[in-house]
Amino acid sequence: MKIFIVALILCVVCAVIAGGYWVSSLSFETPEQRKSMDISQLKMINSAESFTRPGSATEARRQLRALYDLDAAQEEKVKEILQNLRHVMDSEANSVSERESILQGFDKGIAESTAKREHALAAEKTWMDAVDDLYVYADMHPGSFSLSSGHLVIADAVVRNEFNAKMEYQGDQRKAFLNAQKEFSQFQDQSLDKLGLTPHDVGAK
Repeated sequence: MKIFIVALILCVVCAVIAGGYWVSSLSFETPEQRKSMDISQLKMINSAESFTRPGSATEARRQLRALYDLDAAQEEKVKEILQNLRHVMDSEANSVSERESILQGFDKGIAESTAKREHALAAEKTWMDAVDDLYVYADMHPGSFSLSSGHLVIADAVVRNEFNAKMEYQGDQRKAFLNAQKEFSQFQDQSLDKLGLTPHDVGAK
């Protein structure tokens, strides 16, 4: 029973702290690796000018993808940590019944955190894919986009309608990602608060 209780406590702490280190790169917060990344061109994304010159947003899209790749790599690292901890708990059990209780408790303890983390990461990728799709479409129609007093003008009605539909979809995916990110951040804070900790204590912010 003692090992079961200790395992569950360790499980909860691990799930919260490991998950706490996953903060989307798009928030431009810690860790330091994110701060050192070049994000100087991100301001070009969705700007009217970026659609009038084919390829002008290529570097901005590359930087956006690099941030996602960092988040995806960090998610894999979190999964590896949790899997290693699960293996330790599995090997420390004294009986089959104790092993089942410990592992069930562990899986239950990390389930919500894992689901929210994966949902936020998936939403981030969906949005970035929508960004790529929008710019691929714009690059396939050179000459269809122009600027007038700082506003984007699309003379061809077919191109305009298709572009607007893609832009609307991309905007919806961005909102979905930001909502998923917000929900996970709130979950982090609430979980840490239950343990008497703050995001700063575990290096999440």
